[in-house]
Amino acid sequence: MASKIEKLEHATSDLQEQLRNSTADIQTLKDQLTMSTSDIQTLKEQLRISTSDIQTLQTQLQNAGLVQHIGTDCGDFKGTTSGVYKIKPQGVEEPFSVYCDIQTEGEGWTVFQRRQDGSVDFYRDWASYETGFGDLLGEFWLGNHFIYSITSQGSYELRVELSDFEGNTRYAHYDDFSVGDASTNYTLAVSGYSGNTGDSLEYHNNMPFTTQDRDHDWHSGVNCAVLCKGAWWYRNCGPSSLNGEYHHHGEHISSDVDGVYWYHWRGYHYSLRSTTMSVRRRN
Repeated sequence: MASKIEKLEHATSDLQEQLRNSTADIQTLKDQLTMSTSDIQTLKEQLRISTSDIQTLQTQLQNAGLVQHIGTDCGDFKGTTSGVYKIKPQGVEEPFSVYCDIQTEGEGWTVFQRRQDGSVDFYRDWASYETGFGDLLGEFWLGNHFIYSITSQGSYELRVELSDFEGNTRYAHYDDFSVGDASTNYTLAVSGYSGNTGDSLEYHNNMPFTTQDRDHDWHSGVNCAVLCKGAWWYRNCGPSSLNGEYHHHGEHISSDVDGVYWYHWRGYHYSLRSTTMSVRRRN
């Protein structure tokens, strides 16, 4: 009997010890949780400080010109340097990238077309011309949808810069330029020529855009985009086609007018070395 009582006492003692240990473990866990709560509070304070620091840094970077803000067109970046910027024209849901020419004639030009070396194929379909293609730092077409979104914000002027393979340069300036929306097939509105190229664009005024798969050019039986191997606001084809096939030697003999041409400067059978088309909001 005594042995059983001793065993019971030992068991009771072990249980009490386990309970004491459990109580200590619980207290330790509580202490740890309390410390974690304190750490969380400290972390929250650190995060608040970090957010403040980030906002301060962002302001400093913007003031230094190292962080780009989003404008409505390239006129919002006057006083900076030429390059790629983000814009969000009025009524547009998402911003998009454009190349801004800040150096030329009063700054603030949004470039929507550039040819310079024939590295990009401009003989493309309607969808490609609607959404754009190419490299903003090289050859590109911004996209009819985006040209419309920019020029629909107000009154815009157009500058066309041209060069040939002999080192000559010319320009055309138009006081008014805009492109209609998709329901108009991106119809061109242009007027008010001045410059030294001769006017090869106003003839195309009020014409919808034409591509190899969407013919709106009024030319009976012929798609001028196919004939010129490009895409443009063709009217019975007409005196300009800056998105035509690129010829690396300028003068070319062809049964088709398929070059990058501006008739009133170098004629139909001279394919230009470089072209740039840019718009700027009129004050």
